[in-house]
Amino acid sequence: MTQLERHADNPMLKYKELGPGYDHTSETLVITHQERALGIETHRLFNTKLKRPLPWVYRNGVITIDRPLKDGEVERIPGEKGKADLRSRIIITDNLANETISEPLAGVIVDVKMVEDKLPFYMRWAKEFSQTVWGYNDVYGMWDTEENQHGNAFGLILTSVKRPLGVNADSQEQAPDKNSFKTLEQIEAEYYKNLAHTWVPPFKTRRQIAAYANIQEKVTANNYERIKEAALREGALTVAAIFDLIGRDENYHHGVFRRLLEEEYKIDPEGTRQDVFYVSTNFEMPAQTLLENPIRSLRNLVKIGAFERDRIGRDSVFPALNALSFVTIDEARNVAKLYEKAA
Repeated sequence: MTQLERHADNPMLKYKELGPGYDHTSETLVITHQERALGIETHRLFNTKLKRPLPWVYRNGVITIDRPLKDGEVERIPGEKGKADLRSRIIITDNLANETISEPLAGVIVDVKMVEDKLPFYMRWAKEFSQTVWGYNDVYGMWDTEENQHGNAFGLILTSVKRPLGVNADSQEQAPDKNSFKTLEQIEAEYYKNLAHTWVPPFKTRRQIAAYANIQEKVTANNYERIKEAALREGALTVAAIFDLIGRDENYHHGVFRRLLEEEYKIDPEGTRQDVFYVSTNFEMPAQTLLENPIRSLRNLVKIGAFERDRIGRDSVFPALNALSFVTIDEARNVAKLYEKAA
């Protein structure tokens, strides 16, 4: 008697026939000698140098710094009296309700949240490009967990801080105090509106994506530093502390991808140099064409003092390239010059 015959009177059998059943399909991948060698070296590097505990956690309205901080590692927020100081190992996000930010600064935060929320698409492609390289799988697992919190923290800011006096919300749907920039329902609706528009990575190989992330994470860290400074000028100390914290994540991730590129260079020197220069001379920030109003977004950045085209080359592209052992200082400078304003 077969198993089906033995259980013929079991009413749950009807569910067993809803589809073809358990799929045992497997495919055999061709893993090159270079991929194997690079995978082992990057895995060792990850376990000995790059892996770190989750540095902070956002849960139930509180951001907690979950690892001990060394002297000199954390810069105090100027003018802060302790509530938003990272050295206390906690950012009390209830303080956001007592802070006011300008419309342009809020608009910038809406935009950076939109880009951060494209993470599922970035991870899909990054993992597909690198699935046969062990250390890359390690890095993207850690990177995914850390980056996933950024958009949530920015959403918390937008649902908590206040608009300036005399400025009304654009939408009929306002937060309970009728003065914050977004309601939770608006944040949720905008997340899925954003998710409906895919982001395809601008480069199509594992190494090119690493070269892209090396620069993009540096640019993002610098952008968040300038947004932090804008928040400080507006007296929004907790907003500034959150951007300071997330900017540190971005700087760390830049360093991780730089180390991966050094390992790539050991395996394939000429190919790595070509990819690094190809990406760095074609660099743009992610998903900018998907912003709801790119002209308004640019104006907001200018209004809060966070945009200057020359800065991309000078403050981000140049140091990101110059930090690579296989790029000369003249090469890094020449690439950076491409991002200067036209005379």
